[in-house]
Amino acid sequence: MNERMKNGIISAITFAGIALLIGYFIYGEIKWQYVIGLSIGGFLSWYFIIPKLSKQRARKK
Repeated sequence: MNERMKNGIISAITFAGIALLIGYFIYGEIKWQYVIGLSIGGFLSWYFIIPKLSKQRARKK
């Protein structure tokens, strides 16, 4: 498994866990649309956006 895929999966699980905790403790119920949305968004951002920004930052230095 390449580094980008691993980072994407880890971030999706982390974002989902945070959404579960916040939903449970703040709202008193788990809001699944937030959990799913943050999981997808976390995966996409760490698979596509963060590596591209890191590459651009490395080129500037």
